Amino acid sequence: IREAIETPGRTAALITPDRMLAQRVSALLRRWDIEADDSAGRPLSQLAPGTLLLAIASAAAEDLAPVPLLALLKHPLVGGEGEERRAWLDEVRLLDIALRGPRPAGGLEGLDRHFEEKHREGSWRKIRPKLQLVASILRAPASMAEYARGIADAAQRLAGDRAWSRPEGRAAAGLVS
Repeated sequence: IREAIETPGRTAALITPDRMLAQRVSALLRRWDIEADDSAGRPLSQLAPGTLLLAIASAAAEDLAPVPLLALLKHPLVGGEGEERRAWLDEVRLLDIALRGPRPAGGLEGLDRHFEEKHREGSWRKIRPKLQLVASILRAPASMAEYARGIADAAQRLAGDRAWSRPEGRAAAGLVS
């Protein structure tokens, strides 16, 4: 395939029902900066907006436990872009260090107490407002639609329009709606 692409005027195609083979070939082509157009696409769960929705659901389901919470806060779509993202990650790193050791009590209140005891409230106060929505997602949603709306609202608060931009973001928005 690489040889065919490097020859002017030639194209190449791989037709296979084996999804694993197609993924392996695509991965090998990326080594040479060749992006294969896979007509089967990629599952939303492997794309940034899909992993964001899963991270929100996981953090909410585990009552803001440290590991899923930090995975959510470090997600590539969360915290802005450029200099804003770097500042966000600096704050998250401080939280990461403060969360080491015994697991704090669940929910925002448990984390509030934990950071007060460790004298790390500064970073926590900057990030806490964005997590209030995540913490409230599992508070007895009346329906699956309400649960999905809570996850979408949390994604909007954490990532802004970046959660819904580009084709994969529109697919995530379609799933949630």
